[in-house]
Amino acid sequence: MAVKQPTLTSPSAWLRPREWAGGGVLLLSLHLAWLIWGREDVWERLWLSSLVTLIPALLVLWLVWQGASNRTTAWRWLALGLTVRLMGDGGRWVMAILHPAPTLLIPGVGICYGLAALLTAWGLWQYTHPLRTDTSRMRLGVDVILTSTAALTLLWLLILRPGLNSSIGEATFSMWLGLQMGWLPVLVVLNRFLLAEVSRFPPVLGGWGAGWLILTLSDQAYFGLWSQQAYLLGNPLDVVWNLGIITLGVAALVAGQPLTSRRLLSRWQRGWRYASSRLQNLLPLLLTLLLGWTVLIGYQIQGHVDRLGLWVTLWLTLGLIARQGLLIGETEFRQYAGLVYSIAEPAFICDRRGMLRLVNPAFCQAVGVEHEQDLLGTPLLEWFTPTTPLTAWVHTTLNEDNDDEMTWAGETQLLARDGRQIPVFLSLRRLLPTERERLALAGTAHDLSLQKAQQAALQAALEQIEADRAQLERLNADLERRVAEKTADLSAAYARLEAQNRALRELDRLKSEFVSLVSHELRAPLTNIKGGLELVLSKPARLPVTTREHLLLVQGEIERLSRFVETILDLSALEAGRLPLYPAPLDLQGVVQRLQRQLAHHPQVQRLVWQIPLNLPPVLADEQALGSILFHLIDNALKYAPQGEVRVEAQAQSGQMCLQVLDEGPGLAEDTLSLLFQPFYRAAASDAQETYGHGLGLYIVRRLVEAMGGQVQASNRPQGGACFRCTLPLAEIEPLPLEDAKDEA
Repeated sequence: MAVKQPTLTSPSAWLRPREWAGGGVLLLSLHLAWLIWGREDVWERLWLSSLVTLIPALLVLWLVWQGASNRTTAWRWLALGLTVRLMGDGGRWVMAILHPAPTLLIPGVGICYGLAALLTAWGLWQYTHPLRTDTSRMRLGVDVILTSTAALTLLWLLILRPGLNSSIGEATFSMWLGLQMGWLPVLVVLNRFLLAEVSRFPPVLGGWGAGWLILTLSDQAYFGLWSQQAYLLGNPLDVVWNLGIITLGVAALVAGQPLTSRRLLSRWQRGWRYASSRLQNLLPLLLTLLLGWTVLIGYQIQGHVDRLGLWVTLWLTLGLIARQGLLIGETEFRQYAGLVYSIAEPAFICDRRGMLRLVNPAFCQAVGVEHEQDLLGTPLLEWFTPTTPLTAWVHTTLNEDNDDEMTWAGETQLLARDGRQIPVFLSLRRLLPTERERLALAGTAHDLSLQKAQQAALQAALEQIEADRAQLERLNADLERRVAEKTADLSAAYARLEAQNRALRELDRLKSEFVSLVSHELRAPLTNIKGGLELVLSKPARLPVTTREHLLLVQGEIERLSRFVETILDLSALEAGRLPLYPAPLDLQGVVQRLQRQLAHHPQVQRLVWQIPLNLPPVLADEQALGSILFHLIDNALKYAPQGEVRVEAQAQSGQMCLQVLDEGPGLAEDTLSLLFQPFYRAAASDAQETYGHGLGLYIVRRLVEAMGGQVQASNRPQGGACFRCTLPLAEIEPLPLEDAKDEA
């Protein structure tokens, strides 16, 4: 179980492991310099040596007590053990001052050292940490036994037995025994290291083990010098004691100080974990080899074999062989257990009592348990909804002894510790019995939460679709009803429109017939009047001047009325599709000459400028229609351009004859260009009184041009005025045969 390690509040504010280590190195350096170059004065050595050793010890004691007030009970035992040891150090200093040593202080100093070692060992043993998970409890026990046996045997052969065999009196035995008890914390840290998870091994344990190892070695050297009455205060041994004390202080600070450099920490951790894991596996073997090597060296030196060392070495060798068998079994077991632990779904194994014996991390996570130890030994049915089929099958399988392989699968609910019920598909399989086999069931639970959520969402979607479909059917029925009503209304409206259309067509037919009839009836009288006027005007000598002028005015009005009648007749024929057009190759000069004679009596004829080349190719058009087109375009220009010249141009280009009528009038409004060729359209209603016209001339032009396969358009000239441009196809003249050409020549 992980240990909660609160940070130090008081000392950590002004002491850090790095500063403490630096200060300790500086103190040790100054101490060594004083030992090398200091004076040989007895009192100087007495006081300076006491202060140099006492001040770091008191500071470390204060740090440990500060940690004890903020941490677990183990730190209180460590602080108490360090306090008792400093009491023993005080007695040792008094013994050094009162040289030769007083006999009454020796047992008390030994008791202090021994009690301090016991208290420290107990505190280190209570400092809990996560145990190794890659090995079994049996192998851990074997490793602890082998390592402890080898270490104690080496300690006996190298230190304890030689010390007992030396000249240790009864007065100094308690001192010697108390100092030898210092090995106990070192052995505790060694065993803790064997049992700990390398990645989570507390650095404070390693620091305290190293510090106590330094102190214990210093104590052994001190006892040797002291027993020979050769120890004096202010010798190099004090530096080693200070080194041990400073190591304990660094360990106390590391326990409450987080490391800052993650990059350095990760590198250090990788190296530490690798080296520590290798050392954990090899430590029993290394200590056994060291013990055997010690026995062999003793045999070569003394000439006889130490029986205790030999027998212990042999038993440790047998223990290593058994340990190797356990290692092979653990390797095979981890291979099988890895199958369970690596499954992403909750998996477990039960014994014949229905108790959980093995669970994977996925099962712990599903039920909300942090450690698998909290699940092991609990009933299987405690974690699942006790349905009748599941309960009956589990009881039947566990209570019946048969060799048949039985399985069960079905949906149930996994009961989490926080009260959640997780839907799962549980699969159980009975394990085949073997000799002394206690496992009975193996199972996996597939989480159905996602499927159930999707199924619920799908069901909700289906219900929503069904509701939407019903709503859609209602809307569709309402829409059909409305469509039927609208269709009936539209049918009635269509019938009315059809009747109105027939009536309008009939009215249009009657209008056309009326207009045609009136026009025909007007043409004959107008022709007779025109002929009579021409006959009267053919003898100008017989007429007075005033009469002649009046007759000429009447003749002009008759001409205009005749042209209007002709326009109405042509428009009626176009609308009825009865206007006869006979496109044929025409000489444009002939059409222009006839038009010039027709316009000879026009009051503004002097404004016309004709630019018609003589060598133009023949145009494919109806002669009367082409003349009407030019007449209406010229008449429109003369009416709406009251000043300036009106130029008539013609040119052949790209297989077409292009005719243009250009004026110097006010031009055309841009928004009226698309409406000019519509019937009865005039750009401004006011010009109906100023300019005579009916809005049919340009419409006649468009219809005639399009009927002969051409196009007409109107635009404004850049320098001012309007431009009406129409294009007609040129006539294709086949070349004459060679003989005909020679004959004509």
